[in-house]
Amino acid sequence: MLWKIIFSAFLLILAYPNFNLEYLAWIALIPLFFALENKNIKQRFVAGYIFGVIFFSGILYWLTNVTVPGTIILILLLSLAPAIFCLLYATRRASSLYAIIFVPSAWVLTENLRAHLFTGFPWALLAHSQSLNLPVIQIADITGAYGVSFLIVLVNFGVYLALKKTPKRFYILFFIFILFSLTWTYGQNRINYVYPARGLKVSVIQGNIPQHIKWDPSYKKFIIDKYCALTKESLKENPDLVIWPETAVPGYLEEPYLKRQVLDLAKSGNTHLLVGTLREEGYEFFNSATLISDKGEVLQNYDKIHLVPFGEFVPFEKLLFPMRAFIDKPIGDFDRGSEFTVFKAVFSDVIPSPRNIQKTTRFHSFSALICFEDIFPGLSRHLVKKGARFLVNITNDAWFGKTAAPYQHAQGSIFRAVENRTPVVRAANTGLSCIIDHKGKILKSVRTGKGQIFVEGYVAGMIMPTFTKTFYTRFGDVFSWLCIVLVLFGLVRRSPKPVQILILALILTHASSVYGEDEIHYREKFKFGFPFGKKYNYDNILVTRVIDGDTIELQNRERVRLIGIDTPEVRFNPKLKRDAKRTKKEYEAIIAMGKIAAEFTKNLVEGKKVKLEFDIEKKDRYGRLLAYVYLADGRMLNAELVKEGYANVYTFPPNVKYVDMFLELQREARENNRGLWDENG
Repeated sequence: MLWKIIFSAFLLILAYPNFNLEYLAWIALIPLFFALENKNIKQRFVAGYIFGVIFFSGILYWLTNVTVPGTIILILLLSLAPAIFCLLYATRRASSLYAIIFVPSAWVLTENLRAHLFTGFPWALLAHSQSLNLPVIQIADITGAYGVSFLIVLVNFGVYLALKKTPKRFYILFFIFILFSLTWTYGQNRINYVYPARGLKVSVIQGNIPQHIKWDPSYKKFIIDKYCALTKESLKENPDLVIWPETAVPGYLEEPYLKRQVLDLAKSGNTHLLVGTLREEGYEFFNSATLISDKGEVLQNYDKIHLVPFGEFVPFEKLLFPMRAFIDKPIGDFDRGSEFTVFKAVFSDVIPSPRNIQKTTRFHSFSALICFEDIFPGLSRHLVKKGARFLVNITNDAWFGKTAAPYQHAQGSIFRAVENRTPVVRAANTGLSCIIDHKGKILKSVRTGKGQIFVEGYVAGMIMPTFTKTFYTRFGDVFSWLCIVLVLFGLVRRSPKPVQILILALILTHASSVYGEDEIHYREKFKFGFPFGKKYNYDNILVTRVIDGDTIELQNRERVRLIGIDTPEVRFNPKLKRDAKRTKKEYEAIIAMGKIAAEFTKNLVEGKKVKLEFDIEKKDRYGRLLAYVYLADGRMLNAELVKEGYANVYTFPPNVKYVDMFLELQREARENNRGLWDENG
């Protein structure tokens, strides 16, 4: 039995970087299934645990560069997942038809457990072995990575039953063939599908700063000069956004010398700059990403939410404080961020023409993921739901040396791109720095003759931020929870009552931890509770007051400005008088128009019915149906963008590309008395 377990684990290890023999994952579990034959529950649990220890040792060997004791503890904990899978596997008759669904579902349940419990560590999921197999992983925009894991286990189990010559093996193989064919067909369709989008040019800097000098004060000038030099070299590509890795700034950005160097660089280069830096606010310290405008101004910060246990903080520190003595690398004492920041950036293009100079303005929203945050699908999904149109992962994997760690880490980013159909840009201190499109394909990476990691350089390329929300983005891990329900149903039917109660308690506890993910983050402690009661929903906010036509106040007194909505104000001020004089209108009339716009904005955000004018035959540049509201002064509001949290108003005369089309729609509305058009104001 032992050699089968060892052989199975080694086959699966070969499916991951740096071997990348991904096809082996489709047969790697077959020896394990044979090893579980005619064994009791205890023997199967031990077999699964041995399999887990061997597999995770082969995958996470690079962690020994940080801490040997910590690596051993992590491997022993993660190995419980395959052990629990083999324990669940023992509850089903391998030849039953229900087992075809039960066994892959049980694997999904165990992956879900290790993705959430005790802060979670969904590294090297079975699905990640297929990160280079683009047609197969496209179903992740529906099922998440768990759907790919389900399919791999299903194929393994089906082939195992066929080799055993079970009576219904032909039906089982036919079912698997149909399911795999549908997956492949869907994947090819998604790969060939074109999402209309306007490009954004990004440049990624890979400084390759050795870890032993990164925080040495005597190297501060050397490090910042190196990043500035690489950035200036990358400016030859005329990027809209330049990205530095995690904690690339060798200190706090507020330090006068560092702040002057970074802000002056953005201003002189006329480009936006996203940098990884430390940030201090009061008595709190954050691992942050800071966006600097092309004018040399600090725009926004994102403070890392999901910290690395025993790397950036010690969980249950009062109890586990002695663990610091066993880790020979410094452990940070960072605070958790609490804001799911979506960076808003305005990019301007100046286009010379024979008659005059045209200026085009583009709005882009994106979010940053710091370090291993990109391996958590719920966090990325939440940021995309809030309006991020592409994701940036800044990280520093220098700790782990020239190993498979950077390539394994990038597999998470690939799946985040597919799940949400958003490009992902990775900036890593020592690599792998790359640009990933919405299909999960690595388009470009920093590469020299020495390879992709532990080299310095930059990579520049065009990304296409898409305006779409996938099934997975909207509904999350529905598929994995269906799998959990199927497993629970099978266990309850066959287990004694005390075991049923225990199973239910475990599921509720697990559900509670998932419920809290991305909504509530606790500092220095874990808190578990039952998943009942009101959940704070960012997408269904309560508006208590409208300040102006474009500014609303929420229930928690937070004010939100809907980006791009440019409506008249509802109160008197000097600017209003100037606008009235410029437009040759009475300012009382402009205020009345502003109140109409404010009421419309409030009703739309609160989900009330509003009067829209749809034009189902015309589409905008992103391929969406145009839905306009005609305000009293001829302003046209793209309501579809407002509902997505990213809005534009085109003021008459519209300063946009589709001037003629907008004027024609406006003329038709006036002639047919449609929408909210009222010629008398």
